[in-house]
Order: sequence, then structure tokens, then C-alpha cells
Amino acid sequence: MVEKKKRTTRIEKKQKYLFIAGGVLLLFLFLFGLMWIKVKDGLPAIDELENPKFYLASKVFDKRGELLGHFYIENRVEIQYNDLPKNLIEALVSTEDKKFFDHWGVDVDRIFKSAIKTIFLGKPQGASTLTQQLARNLYKFKDTDENSFDLALRKVREWITAVQIEKSFSKTEILTMYLNFNYFGRRSYGIESAAKNFFGISTRELTPEKSALLVAMLKSPTYFDPIRYPERSLERRNLVLRNMLEDGFLTDDEYQKYSATNIELKREKKESLLTKAPYFLEYLKNELIQAEQATGIDVLTDGLNIYTTLDLEMQYIANKVVKSNVARLQKGFDGYWSWAGRQKLLDDILDKAIKGDEEYQILVSKEEKQDYYKKLKNDKKFVDSVKHQASRVQAAFVVLEVGTGHILSMVGGTDTVRGFGLNHVTQIRRQPGSSYKPIMYATAIEKEHVYPQFKVSNEPLKGRYSPKNSDGSSGGIITIRKAITGSVNIVAVRMITDGVVSVPQIRDIASKMGLRTPLADDATIALGSSEVVPLELAGAYSVFPNKGMYIAPNWYKKIVDRDNAELAPFNPSKWRAISEESAVMMISMLQDVVTSGTGASLKSRFSLPAAGKTGTTQNFTDAWFAGFTPRFVAVVWIGFDDARIKYPGGYGGTAALPIWGDFMAQVYAKNNYPKEEFPVTAPNLIKFDFCGGGGVGYLAKAGPGCPVVKDYVLASEAAAIPVCERTHVGGDGNKKTDTSGSEW
Repeated sequence: MVEKKKRTTRIEKKQKYLFIAGGVLLLFLFLFGLMWIKVKDGLPAIDELENPKFYLASKVFDKRGELLGHFYIENRVEIQYNDLPKNLIEALVSTEDKKFFDHWGVDVDRIFKSAIKTIFLGKPQGASTLTQQLARNLYKFKDTDENSFDLALRKVREWITAVQIEKSFSKTEILTMYLNFNYFGRRSYGIESAAKNFFGISTRELTPEKSALLVAMLKSPTYFDPIRYPERSLERRNLVLRNMLEDGFLTDDEYQKYSATNIELKREKKESLLTKAPYFLEYLKNELIQAEQATGIDVLTDGLNIYTTLDLEMQYIANKVVKSNVARLQKGFDGYWSWAGRQKLLDDILDKAIKGDEEYQILVSKEEKQDYYKKLKNDKKFVDSVKHQASRVQAAFVVLEVGTGHILSMVGGTDTVRGFGLNHVTQIRRQPGSSYKPIMYATAIEKEHVYPQFKVSNEPLKGRYSPKNSDGSSGGIITIRKAITGSVNIVAVRMITDGVVSVPQIRDIASKMGLRTPLADDATIALGSSEVVPLELAGAYSVFPNKGMYIAPNWYKKIVDRDNAELAPFNPSKWRAISEESAVMMISMLQDVVTSGTGASLKSRFSLPAAGKTGTTQNFTDAWFAGFTPRFVAVVWIGFDDARIKYPGGYGGTAALPIWGDFMAQVYAKNNYPKEEFPVTAPNLIKFDFCGGGGVGYLAKAGPGCPVVKDYVLASEAAAIPVCERTHVGGDGNKKTDTSGSEW
């Protein structure tokens, strides 16, 4: 009985122990499960492991393949294993992971040795392999605030991910990813950027002591920065060289030679990339960023190769011409301008400058802002700097290629080195003055079948709006050919007030010619009262040499992704804006402007066939010249960032035109372009003997005794034009004049 009781007690004890053990096991499994869920949540997905992506800088090239600059968040340029010199691999493996080519992602021996040294000797030792380091950095496992539990989780994640990386990639691929990804300090992401940034060479050209220095910096790019801490950096570099010696990668003589070498840095001059086309690069970047949602392309991280339309040789000429002409204008303006008596203007400009100051915008409380505001307004150095910047002559210059719309050159301001300030080609809206008249006249020719010999009154207008001609003259009757040649304001306005062409018609044609800014609803638009963007005005003027076709200004030829696959080719917007016949008539009239009109001074700078129009706004706020050759379209704007600052005498013909003429002369001379003529005919266009007499709106075929003027008319309408039967007084009867500006 006692024996049976003892046996029952033993069974109960066993059951109790088994129950406790089972409970502990279940608790362990539960905790392990929770731990695994926590670990798994932080692991990268399979596709991330198989296709790791890291930020790559995008490179921008001109039309000939010359590098213009980079776009990046992390300035990283990807290279291949074949680009890595043997000494770089040896320096890296000797210092960071001696068993790299033997382990499977985790070095177990190293982990145990590190743990013993850390626990028993109090000397913390790193045990991460190169693959673990890559996993940690590539998938951002490490947090800034990390407790012991977080550290344990991270290490487990690193081990698992490192093993997966080793399964997915070869050792050479892992090394290449590691060196392409890691940060070396001073905005150098990846080994190629580091080699260029610190030594001005490519990775292929690294010698052992240079490789050793870059590997040395991996431990802490800031602490071992060779520029800020040269002694620390030298000591660490020599440690890397010692490791290479001990592992048999260097001989004693080589070690002595390289360790005795001073650190000699030759940093790549990043400014040199900015001196080429800073405004164009910024414009291009903004265009790509704005298109990111539609295209899915991130220009700052995707490592694109962007082949643009820019012609770097022409850009150099544009930079030089703008700089020299603006210097001339600035000298004249400085001799005229004074801030005396302009306190209200200065206060407004200072107010804008202070409120735009970065420090002012950071401040939160009203009191802090007020104190800072008063401080800057009473700071003579700050006030002088604002005065100086506000009184700088600014410029915009853009060149398009006829037939393609390619942007060949862009100067958005006077800082052609850094691109400081507004890009005046794309970011301003200014009144174009008389350079808008061709849009109005083109509308009249296109919509109302008006011809260059159409006559308009030059008598002063009566009423509230009565503009004057720039030379003060008035009276008589003038053809629109002569009116545009001499930039006659009264005639331009009368085209609208006398009902020859309407504002809605002008708005329609302006839109078709690529002008997107709002247009006023009155006759002032004839004199350019509505603002335009310089790049859009260049696109509008390109309609004339493009035979009536509008081709949107465009900036790239192709874009290639990091895998060398070409993205969808770019096809610029293109449509017919005006007829080919209207375009030829406008070319002929605008040629007269530069041969005998307000742009006649162009001949002293550029003698080949050209056409264009000057523009000067009221009180000399803006000066323009927009023109074209059979090859190129270019627009120049001159003015100030604040439109209230004006320069009397700053006419389009004297301020803007010289830039256009100097540029074309130098480009044509450098490239030996032959003399080319504009088109002088179109399918439905003929020359016609008009009667040179008659009153407003009079169009007639010359009869006996008429003064004859040969000019354009639509062939389909020539037969309907009546023969003049008037008797003309004077001695010009039957005298023929060809005013079409071109040889037949």
C-alpha cells in the first residue's frame, strides 16, 4: 500500500516537472516567436535582397557627350569590379574582414573572440564582416538611439541578411556593392566619388597609399577626415598599410615607402562644373522633378544619364558675350544711379530681403522676428549688400535651334559661374514692349488676310489711351511693313482700335505660338503691355523660321537609366500656329527691321541674313531683342530684378541687341557656317505689283501711272484685287519698288 502510494507520488512529481518543463518550453517558444516576428519585421523583402538599389547621382551631358554636371542627394557614381584596383581590395580585406573570401557572411570565430575580449577584457571589439556591414548600411538596420535589445535584434537581422546576400551574390559583386555604397565623407558616396573628391582621379588610378587612406576613413569619415584631422588620418592610413604588410600584400620596402609618404590631396573642383551652364542645369532639374509623379523617375537618386540638347561651345560664347555686355551696361548705370531720394523704394526692397532671409524665416515668435528685422535694417553691411544686389543689371539669353526647338544655350542671369538668383529665362514675366508687335501683325495677316502693303493711319488717337511714337512723329498713312520696320506705335494700336484685328484673335494666335501668360483685353497689347516669359517668347519667334510650325522649346535628346536602358524618347509638342505663307511674309517684314529699321545697328555686328524686333518698355524698365537666322532663334532681355529700377537710354537696340549680334557673329565665325537665305516663297504666295498710293486700307493692283510697289499677296486672292483707276499726283508714276526684303 505504501509502495503504491510512493509510486503515485513519483508519477505526480514527474507530471509536475513535465508540466513545468512544457510551460517553460512553450514560454520560450512564445518569446522566440515574438522575437522572430520582431526580427522578421525589420528584414528586407526578397526582391530588395535580389535587386538592391542605392542612391546614384544622375549625370548630365551636352549634345556632344561632354559632362555638364550631376544631380544627386548622395553624390554616388557606380563603377564595376574591373574598375577596382587590386591594392584597394587588399587594403579593404586586410583591415575590415581578413576571412572575407572564406566565410559565408558571418565569421563565427570572430564573433566569439570579440565577445570574450569585450566581456572579460573590457575591450569592445567589432566582429561584423564586410557583408554584415553592407547589410547594415544598405538596409539601414542601425538606429541612432539603440538599447541592448535593439542591438541584439539588429545583429540577428544583420546575420540573416548577410547570409542571404552571400547566397544571392558572388564575393566580387559584394565587394563592388560595398565600395559603391559606403560613405567616405565630404559628400563622397561610393569609392568613385571619394577618389575624385580627395585625389582628383578615378578609382582605377588609386595607388596603395591612396587606397589605404580611403579605407582608413571608412571607420569614421568625420573623425579621420584628412582635411580637418591630417595627423589622425595619417596614423590610421599607416595602420591599414601595416595590415597589408602583415597579410603579405606589401613588401617591407613598399611599406616603408608608402607609410613615409605625406597625404597629398587634390580635390576635384566642383565649381568647374557649375561654370558651364548653371541656369540650364537648374532648369533641367526642376523640369524632371516636376515630371516625377507622371514618369516615376527620380533624377536625384536613379543614376540617370541625361543627354541634353545644350551646345557647350555655344554656351561658352553666350556666357562670355553676356558678361562683357552687361559689364558695359553696369558701368553706365553706376554712373547714373543713386539711392538718394529713393528711400521708399529702398525700404520696400529691404523689407523683401529681410523677410526672405533664412534666419528671419526660422524665428517663430513675433517679438523675435521684430528684433531681427530691426537688427538687419540697421546693419550697414547688410543694407549695402541689398543695395548692391538690387542695382545689378540682369540679363536673360536663350538660343533655340530652328527646326527642332532644341535649347542650345541658356544664360539666366549675370552669375554665369554659380547661377545665383533667378533664372530670368524661365522664372520672370516682363512686358515685351514692341517685341510683341510681330505677334499682333502675324495675327492680322493670318486671320484677316492683311498684307505687308496694307495701309493704316498714323494720326494720333483721340481718347484716354493715346500713345505716341518713340520719335514724337505722327500723321499720314503707313503700310504695316513700314510700321513694323520703324516700330510705329500709333499704327500698331490702330490695328486694334480701327477693327483690323481683334484681341480674341490675337489671343488665339499667341496661344498657338506658345505664349501662355494672360493677355490684356484692350489695345495696349499691341505695344506689349501683357507680360511674357523670355523662353516662351523665343518659342513664339521660332514659328517664323519654322514656316509657321510651333515646336515647343525642349532640352533633352535621350535619357538612359542605371541599367543602360533608354527611357521613352521625348517628342516635343508640335503644331501649326500660322500658315507657311504668313510666316514668309513676317520673315520678310522682320528682315526690314534689321536692315533699315530699329534694329539696323545689328549690321555692324552681324552681317549675315537675320530678322528680328527690338522692344523697349515704358520708362526703360525692360529692353529686348528677339530675332532669328535660318539656323537659330535667340531672345535677349535686359533689366533689373525690381522693375521700379530703370535705366534711361536702355533701348532694346542699344542694350539687348548687341548681345544678340555679338553671339551670332562669334558662333557663325567659329563654326564657319555658310551664308544662308530665308525662304522667299510658299505654295500659295506670289509677288504682286501693288499701287503705292491710296488711303487707309487701300489695296489695289498698280494701274497706268501708279507708283508700283512689288510685295507679297496670296495667289488665291490676287485675281480678286482690283486694278487702281485713280489719278496720282507726282512724279513717281510707274516707278517700281520691291519692298519684300528678299530676292525672288
